Amino acid sequence: MDLFRRVAHERGTAVLVVTHDHRALDVFDLLYEMDDGRLRPAAGHAPALSPVVPPPGDPV
Repeated sequence: MDLFRRVAHERGTAVLVVTHDHRALDVFDLLYEMDDGRLRPAAGHAPALSPVVPPPGDPV
């Protein structure tokens, strides 16, 4: 999951992950929940705030 986040930040893109595993959720910047077939922002989620810094020499 950290790899998804790093690549998204490095390339300025989004990654869509669908999961039922709540252990992975604190890695992501934004969370949405599906409720009765509709997407809505997840309540009570504190986004991951630490920036992803590429390793030295890694092209961005």
